[in-house]
Amino acid sequence: MSTLATSTWAVSFAHTFLNEILNIPRKISQRLPKVVKVLEKDPISAQGDAKKLKNYKNVYRVRIGDYRLIYSIGKNSVKLLSLRKRNERTYELEFSASETEVVDITDCEPILEETETWVDQINTAPNNIVDVTCLVSTNLKKWRIPEEYWKDLLHVRTEDDLLNLPIPHQFIERILDNLFPRALEEIDTQPEYLLQNPEDLERYVEGELTAFLLKLDPEQEKLRDGITNGPTLVKGGPGTGKSTLALYQVQKLHNLGCKSILFTTYTNALVNYSEQLLTQLLGKSPKECGVDVLTVDFLTYHYYKQRYGEANFAKPEQALGYLQTALHSTQIPAKNAFDRQVQLQTLQRLGTSYLLEEILDVIEAWGISSLDEYLATSRQGRGVPLRSQTRTAIWAVYQTWRQRMAQNRLITWQQLRCLALEYVLTLPQKPYEAILIDEAQDLSPVALRFLLALVPSFTKVYLTADASQSLYQRGFTWKQVHTDLKVSGRTLTLRRNYRNTQQIVTACASILEGTGAGDDECLQQLSSPYQANLPTLLLADSIDKQVQAIGEFFTSAAKQFRLTIYGGAVLCPNYQVGQDIARRLTKCGWEAAFVSGKEINLNARKIKVLTLHSAKGLEFPFVAVVGLQEGMLPRIDANIPQDEVTATLNEQRRLFYVGCTRAMRALTVVGSKKSPSQFLNSLSPSNWQKQEA
Repeated sequence: MSTLATSTWAVSFAHTFLNEILNIPRKISQRLPKVVKVLEKDPISAQGDAKKLKNYKNVYRVRIGDYRLIYSIGKNSVKLLSLRKRNERTYELEFSASETEVVDITDCEPILEETETWVDQINTAPNNIVDVTCLVSTNLKKWRIPEEYWKDLLHVRTEDDLLNLPIPHQFIERILDNLFPRALEEIDTQPEYLLQNPEDLERYVEGELTAFLLKLDPEQEKLRDGITNGPTLVKGGPGTGKSTLALYQVQKLHNLGCKSILFTTYTNALVNYSEQLLTQLLGKSPKECGVDVLTVDFLTYHYYKQRYGEANFAKPEQALGYLQTALHSTQIPAKNAFDRQVQLQTLQRLGTSYLLEEILDVIEAWGISSLDEYLATSRQGRGVPLRSQTRTAIWAVYQTWRQRMAQNRLITWQQLRCLALEYVLTLPQKPYEAILIDEAQDLSPVALRFLLALVPSFTKVYLTADASQSLYQRGFTWKQVHTDLKVSGRTLTLRRNYRNTQQIVTACASILEGTGAGDDECLQQLSSPYQANLPTLLLADSIDKQVQAIGEFFTSAAKQFRLTIYGGAVLCPNYQVGQDIARRLTKCGWEAAFVSGKEINLNARKIKVLTLHSAKGLEFPFVAVVGLQEGMLPRIDANIPQDEVTATLNEQRRLFYVGCTRAMRALTVVGSKKSPSQFLNSLSPSNWQKQEA
């Protein structure tokens, strides 16, 4: 008996496999979990039914009635690739054996080799003519395509017609996978999703399950297993799986006996998604396991409301207006009238916008509660070196401003977080045993202290962060957050990118490398498994030419990657530019809509246009980043102190980097020919295709 057949093998699957199992008869889908259970124990022989495909390393098939389940074997793992009906073309699909990890099977029992080979069937329809006989309501229902799209689909005649329909990209991909089966070589490069339970495949076919968790790679598994008691920080660039690893850590903590766990994520949309994935990992809903999945803002507001009631948030113009009033009405402490006038002039030169930033981003975001504490604060990340006399003057104006705000019953989010922190510190019993904090680099010290105050100790604290993606916080250290939060020596780094193509990874790194604006360790990623064209840099001064080029870019990318153009997104420096781009794209025939980050519907049948800030935490098959011209990106306020310019430039450079890294498969950057952004200077011709219009 084979020694390999006595162990349990981890089972994963490619996304195309999910699409294909929706196309199989009910009697076959009902038998699928049983066959997968056999593969978990014995993938080499599958109780005598497995056959190795001739001339290919570690690619096998087993029978399920008239269908053939194709899978590859890795180290202690099985990846389900395809499930297709046996016919005269079934075994004509090309597959590059070199792409599959070699497994030593010399100790295994001899097995038969399949004499036929597999071939790519994508191009079996001549001239991209869709077999419209397949696009009938029976199949659309079986493939779980919502009825609202059927009318358009039943009029499709070509693949181009299909790609241009205003239909969410996952449905287009599902249709194409079943009309034109992909090559196994292509399927095998797709991300691996973990199959926690073979019955989950049947639940997916029945529509009870809609999301699956990515399988950890060996590097990620090693990091997960290496995490022990004590605060742990996991770093990594975009697409390295920090959030996925955090979800697995929730499972690990639950299995270790933790009864109450908090997982904080970035947006409400990610809350719902994370809950679905945790349900698979935990075997039941997170709530049933004592796991809460919430945003930090939800939590702080919850505890603030519990103690103080509803909050009345100040609008930006209100906060600035009251600060301007405070600046003129505050009696600034000074030895004499002359010194007082000098300090007032200093504050006026700094400007109310800068002073409000100092108040919100330093005094309140860092939880500074006294003048002495403010005088002793290093103000890391702020460029202007404020002398003690100036800080004293700012503190006095701040006190007046807070009084005016309170008199009008107005509050800032920063103040709310401080008050929520004060309240939870008084709780007699901490609500959680363990806490996992995702995207920690963009939480203020007060927000982090608030979260840490929800657990009795830091033995089960887990954070993920990437300084290269920090958009809202500057320069604080973990020690500044809490004297006992010591992550030095307990920091792990993920290095392999699973989101972007290798060309996009390399091109995006050049935006920050050598500038001091990012974390060089996170920028040095291992090669991505995905390959595609170099990103493009388009220079044009005519907005109409820019919009035309963007529309053509989406059309070309959609065709190349067999996705609808509505899987694309245009990322803009501000909402005025975004609204104009959306209007012009629609006028040119590419339906587009400007949306905010909170309102975004990733399945909307339009090209998404949103600000760079709103795109944080999201990803799109293809992305156009616009506005790369001086005065727009970067945009330096004329009133900003000169000492603050470098820090502001670095912040906006990171914003550009974050926007570009949202692109999974295709990226274009659009800038001005006459006055290009200084950020374009670092874009090497070896990593970017330059075009002019």
